Amino acid sequence: MADAETTVAQTGMLVGGVTAAGIEGLPIYMDRAVLDAPRVVMGGGNRSSKIVLAPAELLKLPGVEVVDGLATPREPAEQLD
Repeated sequence: MADAETTVAQTGMLVGGVTAAGIEGLPIYMDRAVLDAPRVVMGGGNRSSKIVLAPAELLKLPGVEVVDGLATPREPAEQLD
């Protein structure tokens, strides 16, 4: 992860508001498992907006590369009685 100064210099966006939809000239790596989700929630370009979309829409972004095994699956939460 880049520090705040580098993030702003590379993306033009503040930390907490960086979104893949606004990235230009940088690779965007996406785990293939994202495509299996019914929907994704991602930043809307500022610190308070979010957008909800079908995962396949992310494939339209420039620089997106789908990678197998990029993410580590989370362990299921323990059930409370």
